[in-house]
Amino acid sequence: MKFFLAFLLAVEGCMPKMEALVEGIYCGKETCYEVLEVDPESTDKEIKNAYKKLAKENHPDRFSGQNLSNEEKKDLDLKFQRIAKAYETLKSERETYDDFLLHPEEYYHLYYQYYRSKFVSPDVDMRLVFFVLACGISSLQWIGWQSNYRNAIDYMASVDKYRLAAKREAEARGLIGNKKQNRGKSQMEIKEEERKHILAIIEEKVDIRGGYQKPVWTDIFLVQVCMYPLYLFRWVKWHIRWYVLFTIQKQPFGEEEKLYLMKKHLSPPSNAAWEEMLDKHRDVFFKRGLWIKSHAEEYIKEQEQKEREEKANSARWKQYRRYMKSEAAKQTITFED
Repeated sequence: MKFFLAFLLAVEGCMPKMEALVEGIYCGKETCYEVLEVDPESTDKEIKNAYKKLAKENHPDRFSGQNLSNEEKKDLDLKFQRIAKAYETLKSERETYDDFLLHPEEYYHLYYQYYRSKFVSPDVDMRLVFFVLACGISSLQWIGWQSNYRNAIDYMASVDKYRLAAKREAEARGLIGNKKQNRGKSQMEIKEEERKHILAIIEEKVDIRGGYQKPVWTDIFLVQVCMYPLYLFRWVKWHIRWYVLFTIQKQPFGEEEKLYLMKKHLSPPSNAAWEEMLDKHRDVFFKRGLWIKSHAEEYIKEQEQKEREEKANSARWKQYRRYMKSEAAKQTITFED
């Protein structure tokens, strides 16, 4: 224990001494009162008179006619700046500064308050800050969504299946392959125009969902924030309507309500996955009455069993299982040298 205490004392002796007055904070290692050559009990008028006197005596213009070195000119400028800084501090935040001098033990907290007051201006409207930040986030969102969407369209145009189908559609519409329209154009221009028409038809016909879907301006962050009160109102209205119609009045569910319950019971990973499930199995969902929780649970068990059977009969799954039994089982983790 004695050794530990001695070690702490040694470490403390090696650490730099924490002082309340350091360069760069207020008036540096002097107090602002010492810079202005006044007492801490001086009135505001006395401080103002002292500042005028010192500013007049130390103004750099007084020494402009003297043959001074650059170092001497620099020292005079710094002295005048320190005088101005001392007066500005005592004029605008004297109470805070006096508290700073009276409590040097609160070193970190006082420095934090100082830098916070200098760099976080209370005059800045936080609504404006939030608006600018929301605009920046929304711009990045829009640019990213547009880039993903264009990449998806370009990829589909590179696939023969979609490109040839779009080309046949463009020819049927008379957009490409018209010799009269192509007269006087170079092969490069004809190919570029043909590519634009193909991309336009692919964009018109294709249904891209998920992260590469076509950007919608109402989905960006700024619009969503502005529309939040409306969304909240709709949410409250929808739940009140549900409670009145289907809990109190016991009315039968409509198609919209059934779809809501189906989605709730089946728990798809995303809206895009739910839309895909509806495209493929909408009739089955309604036929089996999956808006009823017990029916939905039974359906989920059947799908899980079906998936297990498909894996059991899959050659690739069997190959993976053989690998895990033979090769992967040999690879053991040990902590021995």
